[in-house]
Amino acid sequence: DVVAVCVSSPDQAETIAAAIRRRVDAGIYPRELEFRVVHDPPQGRVGSGGGTIHALAQLRESYGSAVDRRSILLIHAGGESRRLPTYAPEGKLFAPVPVPSSTVLSPVLFDVQLNLYLDYPWREGELVVASGDVYLDFDLRSVRADRGSVCGFAAPADFANGSRHGVFAFDRSGRRVLDYLQKAPVETLKRDAALPGRQSCALDIGIVAFHGEGRERLRRAEQALGPSVAAGTVNVDLYVEIMTAALPGISLDEYHRRIAGQSMLDQPHQDAVFSLFSGLWLNGILVRDSTFLHFGSVADVLDTARRLDAPPFYDVARGSALQHEIIPDTSGAVIQSNCENTTVNAVPGAGTVYVEGCRGLLINEAGGENLVVELQNLDFGDRALAPGFCLDGRMVVTANQPDVPVVAVYHRDDTFKPVATVADIQFCGAPLLQWLSERGLALEQIAVDNEPVPADLWKLSLFPINPEAEHLIVYWDPSAVDDRWRRWFLDSRRYSLYELNQYSDPARRESVRTGVRERALRTAILDGRGWQSLPAGDVARVFTSNDRERLANLVAAEQDDLIAVYRRRTLLELPYTDSPVDQSDSNGDDQIEIDYLSTLTTPPILRRSVKPDQIVWARSPVRMDFGGGWTDTPPYTLREGGRVCNVAIDINGQPPVQVFCRPLAEPEIRFHSIDLGVGERITSFRELEDYRNPNVPFALPRAALCILGFTAENHHARTLAEVLAGVGGGVEVTLLAAIPKGSGLGTSSILGATLLAALERFFGVFDERHINTGELYRQVLQMEQMLTTGGGWQDQIGGVAGGVKYAVSEPGMRPELKVYQLDPWLFTDPDTVSRYTLYYTGATRLAKNILQDVVDGYNSMSPAYLFTVRRIAALADDAREAFALRDSQRFTRVVRESWRENCLMHPSTTNEEIEAMRTAVAPHYDAMKLLGAGGGGFTFFVSESADAARRLRDALDQWAAGSGNTRARVVDLALNQTGLQVTVS
Repeated sequence: DVVAVCVSSPDQAETIAAAIRRRVDAGIYPRELEFRVVHDPPQGRVGSGGGTIHALAQLRESYGSAVDRRSILLIHAGGESRRLPTYAPEGKLFAPVPVPSSTVLSPVLFDVQLNLYLDYPWREGELVVASGDVYLDFDLRSVRADRGSVCGFAAPADFANGSRHGVFAFDRSGRRVLDYLQKAPVETLKRDAALPGRQSCALDIGIVAFHGEGRERLRRAEQALGPSVAAGTVNVDLYVEIMTAALPGISLDEYHRRIAGQSMLDQPHQDAVFSLFSGLWLNGILVRDSTFLHFGSVADVLDTARRLDAPPFYDVARGSALQHEIIPDTSGAVIQSNCENTTVNAVPGAGTVYVEGCRGLLINEAGGENLVVELQNLDFGDRALAPGFCLDGRMVVTANQPDVPVVAVYHRDDTFKPVATVADIQFCGAPLLQWLSERGLALEQIAVDNEPVPADLWKLSLFPINPEAEHLIVYWDPSAVDDRWRRWFLDSRRYSLYELNQYSDPARRESVRTGVRERALRTAILDGRGWQSLPAGDVARVFTSNDRERLANLVAAEQDDLIAVYRRRTLLELPYTDSPVDQSDSNGDDQIEIDYLSTLTTPPILRRSVKPDQIVWARSPVRMDFGGGWTDTPPYTLREGGRVCNVAIDINGQPPVQVFCRPLAEPEIRFHSIDLGVGERITSFRELEDYRNPNVPFALPRAALCILGFTAENHHARTLAEVLAGVGGGVEVTLLAAIPKGSGLGTSSILGATLLAALERFFGVFDERHINTGELYRQVLQMEQMLTTGGGWQDQIGGVAGGVKYAVSEPGMRPELKVYQLDPWLFTDPDTVSRYTLYYTGATRLAKNILQDVVDGYNSMSPAYLFTVRRIAALADDAREAFALRDSQRFTRVVRESWRENCLMHPSTTNEEIEAMRTAVAPHYDAMKLLGAGGGGFTFFVSESADAARRLRDALDQWAAGSGNTRARVVDLALNQTGLQVTVS
């Protein structure tokens, strides 16, 4: 529910929040998630445990007691980033990473981190605490459901690595935690924590999950320790103090012994933490197939650049044959990302050179293990970059000096943290005092504002403004120093690393990267790579109307007709540069015809198959959808397949959709609607084929008869009367839909399927195989395409196939459908059904306009929109499990989440009237959703008990009376396990 990023200061919080907003506004981050940024108390650092407690307290201020019921990912991403100064302005969590991406915003570490946590099997109300400076991945099938109140995660590692971190000791099953050791010697780990049958131990990978009683203990910790944490007077370590206190059977004395020398708490606070968390019985999970990449230092960044092989979570192409626009080449020694007009050559076999965000850079020889970031217009000629050196370009922005370039030069092994004395400082791979001496500089000359020189590399004035390449070479090559260089160094305004981080604008840095990526995207797409997966929101940033001709060639060559239609419209919306675009270029053909049918009934087969006094009677239930709606709709279902879970129901004891077909002696067609009270007589093909005219009634039976072959094209030079006489006479078709149109129960599509079945039986071609092979469902798709209403396949399945169903289709232009019957217990058990309420709101709407907007949303390739559609597909799986397990609580959650996702799909899913109704009756239900596309129609409620359901119905009656709604009403629902029935009198 919530992703909370915990940082160290209000300034960091503002920076991170702005970076998140840019991604939310760009449609990259899921709209389902609430992103929050919280910060440590201003008085000082409070540790990972104190930061967790303080963050939860801040979230409680926003959400109240509801915070305890929310599933929260809390990422600790604070700190100064001392060992990685390059990305200190934006924070390591938002440092760019060289991975494929389909957006103009550069992918960052956070984007690939979220891959794991979006697929993690969340428990309702679970809190997961994780680190912001690592990339983690592992087989999520190793995450057990029974992970207890507090659970740590571990991965196999060698003993030497384990001796520097926390290690779990498991029993032989690898499930139960026996001990948790912090920085224990190698021999101790070999003796007490070796994994059975392995020469390795279970290394703590920094993820801790709290649930149930674990969340309750954290809530108590907020009360007991929160004031001291907020005052900055205590430092609580999540791993040292809290997890050790949760060890099974540990005594207070043993606890004190374990944390001695590691804890920063005084004894009273140690006792308090022990009292709060003892008895939780620490659980652990040993994950499989893990990848753990640290991102805490320059060396880590180089290692990550080499090894990171994961697209962002918003990868719209999903690893398919669709090419991404930007694919960094990470196969060689030199890795470039977000660069243009940049040439860097590495010494063979010397190690990785990672070049990021550079423009106009030339380095003919890099010694290896180099990090080069945001350099502009520098040519190093024949001078080599020494091994291990970093060139860290900044644009300093101050009130007095806007946009002044500075390049910080340092070695990956320098001492970035404070040390005991100045003599202990390593700078540019050498002792600082030696470095100064070799360049004819004195220590006091690098002090900031004539202050005493601190034993802290971060606070030394070492980096002048406006450097040239020849100036930078001196940092690693003392032989290049001369008087001119010394004058430049001493006379220039210089900055320290600390000041550079203060004066670097993270938003500006990202804007520069974005500009580079926009130009790279344009080049790549005009070369024919990435046009399919570029989000429409980025199209206007990358192209102008001047590019239309070249882009039109890409559209013309596009093999996916659905994308071609949408992209053709996109071209017309490009911003003007010279003169307005001639809209006449569009032929207005935004519709493509898809042949959904695998067989078409030909006219010679049609024969009236009933006696003159018989009537064909077809009737169907309607459907309620609970997961997967919209995934059955083209183009999504054609490209990715669909998954839907729905239930067939009778209304007030009857299947509400009915069709009657009666023979006529006269060679004509008559239509009659019982619910509308209108009729029509058809005597010509011209009248019959006028189904696309919105002013013509009975478009549905018109289209159905055309699908069966009653068209002028199929009967050259013959009249409709002659054709009907040839098949035995005319037909009267009577329709009954005992619920309002636009009610959200799939009435139109179900009526189409029922109508087709009745007519096919009337003309002797109906066969159960029409249903079993999915042909009847596809006929309805074809019919809705003919009527231009569009739509998917779930409605007709919902009514034709009775019971509780899970329906799936594989990708393809002709959906191959499979329907699986599920356990109907949740709709047959009297106690459970008594909690359900089906309510007609009195408002109706047509799905066509909503449908077109949803189709456009999918075609736009917006990552956030695609995330919502795919989440809806996953809800179909959740619903299937709820029915299979007879889990009413899980079913309730599915109903609740389906409504939330539907509201994200389209704003008109709900409206003021619906929200007023929801507010009026909110105390009496646990979950609700409007059925179908929303906006009105029927609402399904789940209450916690039969009594609550009765109170809900009374409250609904009161709301309707108070709002003057005379059409709203409660209706009886009952599971229909028969589905479509076709009989002859």
